[in-house]
Amino acid sequence: FGRVNLLNSVPLAEHNDFAMEVVDRAVIVNDEVHEINISISHSCDRTDLSVTLAWTDPAATDGCTACLINDLDLTVVDKHSNVVYYANGGSGYDTRNNVERVQISNANLGDEFIVRVEGSNLATLNQAYALVITGCFGDDYMNTNDANDSSDSNVEELVTTYEAQNGEAGNMFDVVSLGEYDLEIVEMDIHADVSPDPNANYTVMIYTKEGSYVGYENDAQLWSLVTAPDGVIVSAASASKNAPTSLPSDAFAPIAIATNITLAFYVTLTTPHIKYSDGTMLGSVYAS
Repeated sequence: FGRVNLLNSVPLAEHNDFAMEVVDRAVIVNDEVHEINISISHSCDRTDLSVTLAWTDPAATDGCTACLINDLDLTVVDKHSNVVYYANGGSGYDTRNNVERVQISNANLGDEFIVRVEGSNLATLNQAYALVITGCFGDDYMNTNDANDSSDSNVEELVTTYEAQNGEAGNMFDVVSLGEYDLEIVEMDIHADVSPDPNANYTVMIYTKEGSYVGYENDAQLWSLVTAPDGVIVSAASASKNAPTSLPSDAFAPIAIATNITLAFYVTLTTPHIKYSDGTMLGSVYAS
């Protein structure tokens, strides 16, 4: 694998001169297109424009031959000539790899490009990805766009009760986006039961499906795991009666819910230590 040359990889003050744009944990759904406009505005240490897209693809089944589950596609379009640059040196979309790169070797002053990420064929509800662009655009800077940055003024908490009327290994509920804006769920708390063993750990797994959970409680094929395959580890010592237990901020990639769309959630522990409140009649709003 060799050694990484940081001088050619990232902007380092007083050591090199080029710009970097970083998009981290952005979430895309099927048929959605994300675009970034890039203008080559000055000369710098780089003569190329480099764009790299990467994502963690869901696990495939044993014995698969074409194993890409969620297909994202990266293209870069020259705004002046309309030339389309496809990833990994190809003449069309890459449908095999979950890392795609476009490198334009001679990006000249005044050139303008559109970087496009497309959700071309997703088997799950959505897919998080990372995108890195380097070259002689904008000012000399490193700009990081973290999709999980909770400092965004539009981030609000949706709080339910912690009455703990029931308890088991899991809980199902629906979330509906009723406003004029799409929702994005970035973090979640649970109500974990107090364990007699303070050194114990709880393993939390979260599944989602489009539409309501009602009628699909036992249809595992329609649910998509959004946490890591091994789940999220939470210390039992963090659990408290009638109080939230926070999951790590990176427990799952942001989950997008479009306007007027219902998304079902199944939050489960590997042991019967989750507490929940009795819901209301289906269709009634429990918390908003």
